[in-house]
Amino acid sequence: MPTVGALGSVWNDENVTILSLVRHGQTDWNLQHRIQGSTDIPLNETGRDQAHQSSRALAASHWDAIYTSPLLRAAETAEIIAQDLGLAAPKIDPRIVERSFGEVEGMTDTERSVNFPVGSIVPGAESREDLRKRGVAAINDIADAHPGQRVIVVAHGGVLGQILRHISNDALPGPKDMIPNGSSTVVRRDENGNWHIVSESIVRGVRDHAPII
Repeated sequence: MPTVGALGSVWNDENVTILSLVRHGQTDWNLQHRIQGSTDIPLNETGRDQAHQSSRALAASHWDAIYTSPLLRAAETAEIIAQDLGLAAPKIDPRIVERSFGEVEGMTDTERSVNFPVGSIVPGAESREDLRKRGVAAINDIADAHPGQRVIVVAHGGVLGQILRHISNDALPGPKDMIPNGSSTVVRRDENGNWHIVSESIVRGVRDHAPII
């Protein structure tokens, strides 16, 4: 995770707003490779430790505010970080909730592949386009509310992935890449309203297969 030194002069530019996009800590369903989506699964002990690890890395920098998805795994991660860093209670933004995966939620990757092979329509699943639209709208509104400030945003792999694909013109993350639990990707919005990735913690090529829905 980047520190102030790694961000260099960008960090001190009052014309840009910086966001640290943090994925929530681990849950038991993460361990079991179950699809969580909008299902409200809490952190496990490893996930809580990851939240504290995130705090320690973030503590090298100054932060002005923290936002979170309303789901337990993100909200608890954000609460731990806020307490560790002495920030006000996290603000909830429902637009950064995880993608709804409809009827595949709760299934393992293997169960999903059997019940909904590649190309299948999954009842109740949110489209990637809608997910991206609401995620990008959320970070723009957060940046508008905190001009020139540094804000932590705790959310989920799916919505963070779509935000980063928007910023990177679909370069990152790739279909088999992973945003690890507890990791941070730092982005900035410049004076012209354009977003840029400053640093990232994406792990390349570790998934067995690309998402099937």
